[in-house]
Amino acid sequence: MGNLSKVAKVALQIRIPVDLDQKFRAKAAAKYGLRRGALEKALTEAISLWLKMDEQGGLAK
Repeated sequence: MGNLSKVAKVALQIRIPVDLDQKFRAKAAAKYGLRRGALEKALTEAISLWLKMDEQGGLAK
């Protein structure tokens, strides 16, 4: 994924179900720890993987 600090970034404001948020934050903390930027890394990875899967036809419509 590269170094996130060297790319242009945008802020997103989203609304997701509370249970999904809790699960995502727990997984992000388990993988990246509780340090600053962990949630950003996890969300960037999740979006990248989703886009890659969709491009390969791996997501149901």
